Amino acid sequence: MGGGAGINQLFQQAFYGSGDLDDGAIEGLLVGARRLAVAAYFAHELERGGGDFVASGGLVRDPQNFNAAAHAFILGRNGMEIDRRTFLIGATAAAQDRPIPIIDAHIHLFDPTRPQGVPWPPKDNAILYKPALPERYRKIASPQGIVGAIEAECSTWLEDNQWVLDVAAKDSIIVGTVGNLEPGKPEFRAQLERFHKNPLFRGIRYGDSLWDRHLGAEIQKPQFIAGLKALAEAGLVLDTVGADASLIGEVARVTDKVPGLRVVIDHLPQMHPLPDLRELGNRPQVYVKVSEVLLRLENGSVPANVDFYRDTLEQLWSVFGEDRLLYGSDWPNSDLWAPFDVELNVVRPFFHGKGRVAEEKFFWKNSVAAYRWVKRESGQPPV
Repeated sequence: MGGGAGINQLFQQAFYGSGDLDDGAIEGLLVGARRLAVAAYFAHELERGGGDFVASGGLVRDPQNFNAAAHAFILGRNGMEIDRRTFLIGATAAAQDRPIPIIDAHIHLFDPTRPQGVPWPPKDNAILYKPALPERYRKIASPQGIVGAIEAECSTWLEDNQWVLDVAAKDSIIVGTVGNLEPGKPEFRAQLERFHKNPLFRGIRYGDSLWDRHLGAEIQKPQFIAGLKALAEAGLVLDTVGADASLIGEVARVTDKVPGLRVVIDHLPQMHPLPDLRELGNRPQVYVKVSEVLLRLENGSVPANVDFYRDTLEQLWSVFGEDRLLYGSDWPNSDLWAPFDVELNVVRPFFHGKGRVAEEKFFWKNSVAAYRWVKRESGQPPV
């Protein structure tokens, strides 16, 4: 009996005791359940308080007898009994061992070599002024366990919203884009309708650190608030970033005026010290992207260990908890601080220490809640 359906049927027989399993079927089950058997064995040992676990006259610890132990343990043979609860404990343990897929909620795409050039980055930036396209990103991100990414617009040109969508259409690692539109402009609704027809278009960026657009001033204007309400009605998100603590009050006022709007704050770890975030902590529609975590010291060095950044991460955790923090690399801007994997390997142990449930939320589940991105590959987690 082969294939996924065959293994599933064997598992059902093993779980519910239905049918008779011949030696060939048992061997097929063993292939599909090898890791599960190991996890189940340790779960069983924990429940029974340790001690030797004997199968077919030999210890499970002996690799020579692993197959016999796995057969016996999964199927309850050779005098060893296993109930369904213990089997499920083993299944849970095996699931805990699986790598967590990562959705990178903040990357940029641009191509300085195209005929029209780019408004950003500047030509004199040797690190950034080169094509930043999905193919290049995939090569460095996939080995780190990243299975999808959300693009954040870095161009002031309206038609670059369409350019990014066209580029994203050709590579399924891009699961969403956050564009550049101005909610206070008369043409905003028409532009929003145009780009939102593409399901990859998940929202817009606006804030004091973006293109000299001041959120605090704009939220006093009825037309701007009407634009944000249209954004919320479309089920889209507002990404924002600010240079100082004034951003916190601005975001609070936005959510007061448009309570149905989801807001994602970018690069908050760059504020030192962090402002008082408790006002936003009480607003469940506000998310924080843990991006731009790394800092350059006066001597030019960039610390690459989690302990250096732990206080900042703990402050964010204490306010926003496991449900409202999400991972973003800020690639290729991240190259200004360190190679791509460095920041990921700073935040990964921190959230791993919070438990698997929290780690999964940080690396992909919270990005679903915030952006409602589009699953495009089988390796991407379910939306």
